[in-house]
Amino acid sequence: MAEITKEELTLAVVSCKAYPKLAGIDLSGLNMRAFSLDKADLRGADLTEADLTHADLKGAILDNASLKRASLRFTDLNNASFIGADLSGADLGGACGATISHSQYISLAIKPEGGE
Repeated sequence: MAEITKEELTLAVVSCKAYPKLAGIDLSGLNMRAFSLDKADLRGADLTEADLTHADLKGAILDNASLKRASLRFTDLNNASFIGADLSGADLGGACGATISHSQYISLAIKPEGGE
């Protein structure tokens, strides 16, 4: 489970003078619905089963993050980076702007448009 509470995360994000640096932190299972994590550094973070529905992850760095079974429904993922991220079972319904590799689509058991 998450290392911090939703309230602690909210305080950290709101009081941050630049972009949130949350690399490597355990945020698994946390409800982060509609959070603004614009350009957040979430490299290697554990977001397993996190609820990021309607969150703002524009420009976020999610490289090598675990997003297993996370809800990313209607999340803004424009310019977000997912290199090496585990999206197994993640729900990307309605998410916009994600550039996800073919191998990541395979792990999600869906095919990219025009893919074979």
